[in-house]
Amino acid sequence: YIIFESTQIKSITNIGTFDVNNPDIRYSVGENPGIKTTELAAQMYKEFGDDAGKLLESGKVKIVESVNDLPGTHPNNVQAMYKDGQVYLVAKNIDPMKVKGVMLHEVGVHANMRDMLGTEGFDNLINQMNRHLDIDNPNLEAVIDAAIPDDTPLQFRGEERLAYLVENMPEYGFVKSLISKVKAWIYKTFPSLQQSLKLTDSDINELALSSLRNYASNQ
Repeated sequence: YIIFESTQIKSITNIGTFDVNNPDIRYSVGENPGIKTTELAAQMYKEFGDDAGKLLESGKVKIVESVNDLPGTHPNNVQAMYKDGQVYLVAKNIDPMKVKGVMLHEVGVHANMRDMLGTEGFDNLINQMNRHLDIDNPNLEAVIDAAIPDDTPLQFRGEERLAYLVENMPEYGFVKSLISKVKAWIYKTFPSLQQSLKLTDSDINELALSSLRNYASNQ
């Protein structure tokens, strides 16, 4: 079930805090005792090489010692948080063996799919999907539309349609095209991962699905 009001919980794979004054807060939680900030930074450099330095120096990623150092009030077991375009990593709560996964999740999921593919490329993909459903498979179109919550704004139904197909029918050609482009974006954003991490189609599907629904539910 997806919630579409900006002041409600807004993410499938993350937990969202309810704050009517500042709804753009999402985070993930962990149970590990964690490490020091310097150790977390070192682990980031180990996993991402120069990409880590670029993210930290640009301010897109910030390492804090504990939840008390995060803006706002949050549960004590928050390990990472996305707020106002910035990813916060809480050293005290992060398992050093999961730094790579947390980073990919926070940066990948909260990235705008239109930024990943480019507005024109994403719109072309949506149009290709709509033509296929309207002309070649109206029965499937009816099934997908019935699964989309009634209060979904018209301008975001394309994202929800595509999310349904990514989740349930990854064999479609335009879904494979999306997955391929998301994978290319990840390796472009984190060049060091090209050699150190081989992402499976399942990994990319999950990122694409979360990004699509996160975008739709935060507008």
